[in-house]
Amino acid sequence: MAGDFSLLHRICKLVVLLCFLHISVTLFFYVRSLDIPSAFVQNQKQNRVNRTENNLIRRSKLPSVAGEKELEKPGEKELEKCPETSPLLVGPLRVEFSSPVKEELIKKENPALQPGGRFRPRDCMALQKVAIIIPFRNREEHLKFWLYYLHPILQRQQLDYGVYVVNQ
Repeated sequence: MAGDFSLLHRICKLVVLLCFLHISVTLFFYVRSLDIPSAFVQNQKQNRVNRTENNLIRRSKLPSVAGEKELEKPGEKELEKCPETSPLLVGPLRVEFSSPVKEELIKKENPALQPGGRFRPRDCMALQKVAIIIPFRNREEHLKFWLYYLHPILQRQQLDYGVYVVNQ
């Protein structure tokens, strides 16, 4: 009886050892595939970016003005479809509510907006059309912040969109 227990004990030890080895190898390759140092560096850099630098990035990454109508030449081919993943995406956006946003600033930083809150990418044909309906009642300051941050996000996604503000 003691011999059977000893054999069973050895088999259990072997199984536990193999499980530990398997988990160790899996964790090793998982940790090796992560780029942990650059993630920390990028996060620290992102926290240091102030609002003026963020505005420069916003302006430089926005697509060209779609509101300007160019005359189409005969024989000019149609626009290609926009890529499924937009090359204009920049990652996390820093949102600040410390200083008020004016309507003129929204218009100035989003020159590609057409009248009525419409946008269409100029250099490609959008894959999606989006309508954003915003119910509005006595929250003008909130609406300005919403539009200030919303327009660049949607434009970088190369969407054909319209923003509709509905008074309640």
